[in-house]
Amino acid sequence: MIDPGQSEIEQRLERLEREKVVVFAVREAMRAAPLLAIAGPKSFDRLAEPSFRAILTASIAAFDPKARPSAQIASDEAFAAASLTDTAHSAVYAAARAAGAAVANHAAAAAYAGYAAAFSSARAAAAETTLLREAILDLEQLERAVAADQLRATPLWPSGTPVEFTGAVDRLAQTVRQTGAACARWVDWYVTKIYGWPELLPMERDWALAENVH
Repeated sequence: MIDPGQSEIEQRLERLEREKVVVFAVREAMRAAPLLAIAGPKSFDRLAEPSFRAILTASIAAFDPKARPSAQIASDEAFAAASLTDTAHSAVYAAARAAGAAVANHAAAAAYAGYAAAFSSARAAAAETTLLREAILDLEQLERAVAADQLRATPLWPSGTPVEFTGAVDRLAQTVRQTGAACARWVDWYVTKIYGWPELLPMERDWALAENVH
């Protein structure tokens, strides 16, 4: 498989419905999320919470236009968090772009999310090519008329979970245990979605919108 460039992915995403584009971006951000643990205990909380919030809020806003203002807030907060550190920032940018894809510049934001996720994977010495391969497989499924909610319900790694990802999830959980991180509930929520997200629960919608009320 030859990996297309970011511009080609963006062009292909432009032909898809908004819901599909956002789900694509969300899955890329979710694949990169465990790499937030490389930020270290001091930065982890301030990066992880806005990242997971952006991922959840983007998922809600993909199907509910009323949630788009909350997705914009979540995107802005994730971008602000990323600017505070130069470690693991690409994983945070991937989440921010996923939320942004639910609001505007859908294809461009989603394509950027994919490559930000891949870049964060490369920085962590993980399998960048594996992440890109899974992104292309997602894109091909969406182009074959697989519905957005069908793709969301599939495991993040349908070809088999990479060792690097499993190790990153373990480090994520370990960081939470070691630091008593305030974002522990977000990490618990995230882990339940790795093997598929069959439906958006009413409580998830309430949680996402409540977290973004200022």
